[in-house]
Amino acid sequence: MLVAGILICLLFITIFRSGKNSADQVSVTKPVEKAMNRKPFILNTTTAETKTAQPEISGTLMSEDNSLKPIELEAPADSMIFNRNGEILFRWKQKTDSFTNFYIISEISNLRVWWRGIRPGIRELKIPAINFKPGKFYWYVGTKEVKRTLVITE
Repeated sequence: MLVAGILICLLFITIFRSGKNSADQVSVTKPVEKAMNRKPFILNTTTAETKTAQPEISGTLMSEDNSLKPIELEAPADSMIFNRNGEILFRWKQKTDSFTNFYIISEISNLRVWWRGIRPGIRELKIPAINFKPGKFYWYVGTKEVKRTLVITE
């Protein structure tokens, strides 16, 4: 009898809580639905306005602005072959800024297999080839605009 009473109390508590949660969900979803049903805001600009609205970059904050132009790659040469027992020296022309990343992408799956954030002022990076399975990869610094391929063999 006592067990039945406890079970009935638990049942009422469960029903009461589920009713409270559904009321909370309704109150949250109505503002979201209203926001989703609004028309999008479109900014109308002319081509003359967009050309003159470029931000100015102060020379004291950044000596070289590498983020606006692609980074030129120097080494390794395109389609160069490496053995897994050695190291790969990656080198590029411009110094990096604080927001530059280095990427190695598998050419077969197009998935990132290795990446690293690069400290400002760096122009090269050495990576042991043993970190990678044999295959064909491409690499770039910053953006994909300038990239090179490399092959790692067993």
